Amino acid sequence: MMSEIKLLELIEFQKLPYSRPDLGKLSDAFRRCRLRLRLSMSPHAAADAVRELQPVLIDFFTAEAIARNRHDRKVTNEEWQSEIAFFDTAMSQVQAWTQETYAALTVSRFADELEIELGDGIFREAKMLTDTVNDRMVADLGEENRLESAYVERISEIRANLNGHEYSLTELEPYLQSSDKQLRRASHRALCRAFEENHEWLDACFDQLVNVRRRMSRKLGYDSFTQLGYKRMGRVDYGRSEVEAFRQMVVKFIVPVCSEIRRLQRVRLDITQLNYWDIPVLLPGGNPAPVVSRSRFIELVGKEISELLGESDWLSKLSEYGYVDLEARLAKAGGGYCETLYKYGVPVIFTNATNTADDIVTIIHEAGHAYAALASLPEMRVIEDQRPPMDVCEIHSTALEYLTMPLLNSVFDTETETAAMIHLTESLLFLPYACLVDHFQHEIYDHPELTAQERHTLWRNLEKYYQPDIDYGDDDWFENGGTWQKKEHIYTAPFYYIDYALAHMAALDLWQTAIKDKDKAVRRYKRLCSRGNRGALMQQLEESGIASPFDEGTFKRLVYAICDYLSL
Repeated sequence: MMSEIKLLELIEFQKLPYSRPDLGKLSDAFRRCRLRLRLSMSPHAAADAVRELQPVLIDFFTAEAIARNRHDRKVTNEEWQSEIAFFDTAMSQVQAWTQETYAALTVSRFADELEIELGDGIFREAKMLTDTVNDRMVADLGEENRLESAYVERISEIRANLNGHEYSLTELEPYLQSSDKQLRRASHRALCRAFEENHEWLDACFDQLVNVRRRMSRKLGYDSFTQLGYKRMGRVDYGRSEVEAFRQMVVKFIVPVCSEIRRLQRVRLDITQLNYWDIPVLLPGGNPAPVVSRSRFIELVGKEISELLGESDWLSKLSEYGYVDLEARLAKAGGGYCETLYKYGVPVIFTNATNTADDIVTIIHEAGHAYAALASLPEMRVIEDQRPPMDVCEIHSTALEYLTMPLLNSVFDTETETAAMIHLTESLLFLPYACLVDHFQHEIYDHPELTAQERHTLWRNLEKYYQPDIDYGDDDWFENGGTWQKKEHIYTAPFYYIDYALAHMAALDLWQTAIKDKDKAVRRYKRLCSRGNRGALMQQLEESGIASPFDEGTFKRLVYAICDYLSL
C-alpha cells in the first residue's frame, strides 16, 4: 500500500541536537535484547525485545548521519573530524554487537513467527552479519573505516592549479566540460598534475585497504575478499556468475554502440582524433546547461518531481530547512549522497553543484533516494525496514532521473529535449565504465599480491577493453592507468559500483514504459519505493512490474529501444 508523502514538523538541520553516543549504554541495550530473546516464552515477548532495541539503534545511526554530514560540509573542521574518528571505531563495535544479537534472533524457537511480525529484512541483515562480521575483526573493521575516511578527506583537500587559480576537484568540473577546447585541455592537465602529486599516498592507502580486507576475509574463512564483498552487499538472489554474464552483455551489446556514439561525437566536433579532454563534450557548442541560477535548482526540480509523482513539494521543504547542501566549495567533501535521519523521519541530501547539467541529474538522483525513504517510513517496524539492498536503492534514484529529465523545461528551456537525450547518451556511455570498475575490483581482490604499478597496468588494460575509444596521448598519469584513483567507490565501497549499472537497466525498463504510458511507469516506480526493504532485488523487481537486468532478451530490447530513440 502506497502512502502520501508527509514530512513531520521539521527542525532546521543546523539546530538538530547532537551528542556523541554512549557506547556503554549501547552495549547494555544489546545485552538486554540478547538475554530477553533467549528467555522469551512467546513470540510477542521476543518481538518486544527487538522493538525495545530500536530507539537505541535509531539514536546511534541518526547521530552518525548528522556527524558525517556536518563533517562533509567542511572536512577541515576539527570538531567533526574527531566525531568521525569516533564513529570509524564505534561503527565496527556496533556491527559486532548487532551480529551477536541478531544471531540470537535467528536461532530463536519463534524465528518463523518473528519473521512474519518483524519482516524478512531484519533476518536478511542477520544472515549478512553472520557471514561478514565476528568479534575477532572489530579492530580490522575500525581500521578499514579509518582508511576510507582518510581517502575522503585527502580527495577533498586536493587542489588543481588552473591558470594560476586553485580549485577543488569538484570546482574544476565545469572547466573539464567547457566548450573551449584549450580550456578543457588545460583543465584535464591540471587534474592530471593534481593526482600525480598525490599518487604515492593514494597507492599506499589502497594497499592498506586491500591488506585489511584480505585479513578480515581470512578470519571469516573466505578465499578472498571478493566472497566477503558479495556477502556484505547482501546479494542473496544473484552472484558472481550473473554479474560476469551482465558485464559480457555490456561488452557485446553496448560497447559497440558507445564506439558509434564516439564516432558521431568526432563528426559533430569536427575532429579526426578524440582526445581524452574531448570526451565530456558531446556537442560543438558544449553540453546543455541550466538556464537558471543554482539558487533555483531545488525549487524547479522539486516542483517537477512533485507534479510527476502527485505529491507535495517535499524537496523544496527539505531545502528550506537546511536538509539539502547544494553547492561545491573548498574543504567540502566530494560527491553526492542521501542519508536518512531515522529519529526525525527525514532525509538529508548532499551534492556539489557547479552549474552543469550533471548538477540537475545528481539532485534528481539523490531526491530519488530521499523519496524512497519518505515513502517507506510509515511502514517501518525495525530500522532494517528502511535499509533496502543497495541495488534496489539505486533504482529508486536512477529511475527518477529517467522519468524527470524530459520534464525540465523550467531548467533547460529550449534545450530540454537535448538535455534529456544527452542524459540517455551518457547513461549508455556510463555502463561500460561501471563494468570496468567492477571487473577491476574482482581482479584486485582475487590477486591481492599485485603491486601498485601492477594495479595501474591492470586498470589501463581493462580500460582499453571496456572503453577502447579513449586516447590519453602523452599524459602519463592517465595513460599509465591512474584514473581509477579518482573513483571514491573503489576505496570506500568495494563491489558497490555494478549496482549502478544494474539500476540503469531496470530504470530503462521504466523509461520505455513511460514513453507509452507515463502513469503506469510512475505507479510502478512508486510501488517499488514504498516497499522499503521487503525483499531482495529480484523479488522487488518482480512485485513492482520491472524487468530483470540479467535477462538477455530484456537487455537487447532496452538497448535497441534507446538506440532507436537516439537515432544511433
